[in-house]
Amino acid sequence: MLRAVLATAGVVVTLAAVPASVHSAAADPQRLCTETLVSMDDGVRLHAWVSRLAPDGPRPVLFMMDSYARGGVPGAAGPASNNACPQSLPDDYVPAYLSTDLIDRFTLVQVSERGTGSSEGVFDLTGPRTQRDITAAIDWAAAQPWSTGDVTLIGESGTAFYVPHGLHDPHVKAAVVYTSCPDMYRCLYRGGSNNGLADVYFGSTAAGYTAGLPARLRLGTANNPDPVTQLAGLADLSTTARNDTVDNAWWQQRSALDDLRDVHVPVLFTTDLYDIVAPFDAVQQIPNARLVLGMGHQSHDTVAAGGDRFTSLVRTPVDRFVAHYGLGDANGAQHDPRVTLVTNTGSVGQFHAGQLLVRPESSWPLAGTQWTPLYLSGSALTSTPAAGVDDAAMDLIPPGDLRTDELLLGPLQGTDLRLAETAGLTYTTPALTHDLEVSGPIALRLTASATASDFGWAVRLTDVWPDGRSEWITDGYLRATLRRVDDARSLHDAAGQVVRPWLTYDTAQAVPADQPVQYQIDVIGTSNVFRAGHRLRLDVLPVGLGSVQVQRSSALLLPVIPDRCDRAAPLVPATPAVSCASSYQQAIGN
Repeated sequence: MLRAVLATAGVVVTLAAVPASVHSAAADPQRLCTETLVSMDDGVRLHAWVSRLAPDGPRPVLFMMDSYARGGVPGAAGPASNNACPQSLPDDYVPAYLSTDLIDRFTLVQVSERGTGSSEGVFDLTGPRTQRDITAAIDWAAAQPWSTGDVTLIGESGTAFYVPHGLHDPHVKAAVVYTSCPDMYRCLYRGGSNNGLADVYFGSTAAGYTAGLPARLRLGTANNPDPVTQLAGLADLSTTARNDTVDNAWWQQRSALDDLRDVHVPVLFTTDLYDIVAPFDAVQQIPNARLVLGMGHQSHDTVAAGGDRFTSLVRTPVDRFVAHYGLGDANGAQHDPRVTLVTNTGSVGQFHAGQLLVRPESSWPLAGTQWTPLYLSGSALTSTPAAGVDDAAMDLIPPGDLRTDELLLGPLQGTDLRLAETAGLTYTTPALTHDLEVSGPIALRLTASATASDFGWAVRLTDVWPDGRSEWITDGYLRATLRRVDDARSLHDAAGQVVRPWLTYDTAQAVPADQPVQYQIDVIGTSNVFRAGHRLRLDVLPVGLGSVQVQRSSALLLPVIPDRCDRAAPLVPATPAVSCASSYQQAIGN
């Protein structure tokens, strides 16, 4: 067995080439694929696949590291055998969202995190040990003969949790993060409330561990430590993730948020209008980060509906980014707009059908945003505050996390929310006389008294159609006891008002009974044109036992974009034609 030692940044990486008997080519004779064990400085060996097109030679590396299955992932021709390169390996590089021609110009590297797949060690959920592994594995990939030494990080959802921890490695030239997040607590506890994603993530990780067992037995990696210890470690992590409900030291060890402000490599993030995880924390932290608001977990139907126009309007900015920063193509991508904005036209159905508007923008939030407060008054959203409080709202049917629930049920089953709205309070604008664009972060400032010492807020922004149906546009959540806001890290507009509150989630404060308390809720950023004849609605659904009373000084802060929605290109011919008002007041006919 050939061995070499590479010392980088205090980490000693032992490189171990797997005996030739376990190397094999994929079904495609033009693709060279090797299975490799990479030794960390504590002796733990991580399982890796390396794939590239013939003829062999050094290429830039497209790198991925995750906790899911390798070596037995079903491909187009069925499950790969234990002794073959996984036929689905290139598919893991999300070719629907990245050109296959670009993928083929890279050496592809996938590494299973410790204690997962066919790797040794005990899983620690992007903890300190895995963070050292990430740097070590990137350095290993950069030093190999099939590598030029330049590495582009890539991943989607759980396969991208590692990326923020690798951005400072000197070999990394760029990163593309498809629909993921940089902080495990904020990813699994939306608004400080468990959103159910931990079950999905740990379930997928456990399934990957089971799928990796044949390869562990074949490679001799099954007993460092033994499976009982590895599975116990995974179970302990899962239990801790469910029981540690505040952003304590354990969670903060697994966060990359505080390391993002001094990232200097180009990073591009994607998400979609209904995604279950969002990169907005990272976009807010990383200087000059790019954002494509048009591809994510729920975009499959949109991609199919858009066809070639989706490729040209939405995917091309990602291709250009990767070609320029990852492969060195002189294509001018460094001058491309920072934001590719995809705007909905009123419903989940419009989103799926590709009835969307696409245009480039220079920043997120968008330049020229008119932050417009609408006050909660009776059942109305009004331009001026009124005195008094609204009727008490009982939460008889506690809503779940809409995004996670829809993911588990299938692709966005929910449409008309009128029945769900009966469980709480609703506030609605007058019918619009002109189209109105709302694009960007949305803040909700609630002042309310409650009879419960702890409960949750679930809020939704909907598009009410002329026929009365109330269509989901976006939503937000907040656990009432985790309401503390860090003003210094919050996003402010030019006038100094908070347009995206930064909730710390680290200090639980009981809710005093029947006393007014202010809550600032981060409503997930979106982009939608509310068309003439439609209305905006805010649903407020407190989750728990008891009742709340909302003061009419409470306000929804909308990011209104004046006069430019008609500059966008329709994704499909059936996309409604729009021409947006210059202000909210003009949109309601005032």
